[in-house]
Amino acid sequence: MDDLKLFDDLEGVDPLGPESLARGSSVSPRSPKPGSVQTAVVAAVAVGAGLAAVAAGCSPTGSRFADAVASFAFGAGLTLATAKARRWSWLTLSGLAALGAQGAEPLVAAMLAVAGSLVAMALPRSRTRWLGAIVGGLSAQILLRLPDYGFSGSSAIWAAVAVAPVLVSGYARCRSRTRWILRLGFGCVAATWVIATIAFAAAAMTARATMRAGADQARAGFDAARAARQDDAVAALR
Repeated sequence: MDDLKLFDDLEGVDPLGPESLARGSSVSPRSPKPGSVQTAVVAAVAVGAGLAAVAAGCSPTGSRFADAVASFAFGAGLTLATAKARRWSWLTLSGLAALGAQGAEPLVAAMLAVAGSLVAMALPRSRTRWLGAIVGGLSAQILLRLPDYGFSGSSAIWAAVAVAPVLVSGYARCRSRTRWILRLGFGCVAATWVIATIAFAAAAMTARATMRAGADQARAGFDAARAARQDDAVAALR
């Protein structure tokens, strides 16, 4: 009987009206969810980090378009991975980036990244994704601008060591479908790299005979010039 009475009391009451709000509902149905706001912030930071990475001017491939794509992918990808990874990896990333930073601006960015990592330790994990994105974005800018120490390529090795914990942790926390997409994307990039390498090697082998003939003609032209045979020198050098 009590259940029937309660049903009668609720019948005809608008669930979104003031009666329902008076019964204890204090959250507006139109208010955005905290998770969706964080997702939007993370996406915006990732785009900004990617664009700033392009402005760093790194040239790992020698092609302007490919360099821009690779730089954007590094900046945006590291930002998204850091937001997903566990917070201990944020300290590793920002700490190694800070150790290699040189110059006023990279040092300021490094201090902000380390501070963000430390502050995140005191907050609930569900509220720190946006902070992780900022840590990743700042660290990406520092790593892209590292100078080489001792030998060429040392900055790339340092950056790889710094980002490895974040990438591994972020991948481990992804869903199975997301992991599959990441594996597919990595496989496509690797396949493209292998095909480009094979094509470059084939082109080099094909051009070997032409390059050797050109070198022989250049030597002949210089020999003719030394012997004061101007016409022969011009013909050979052409």
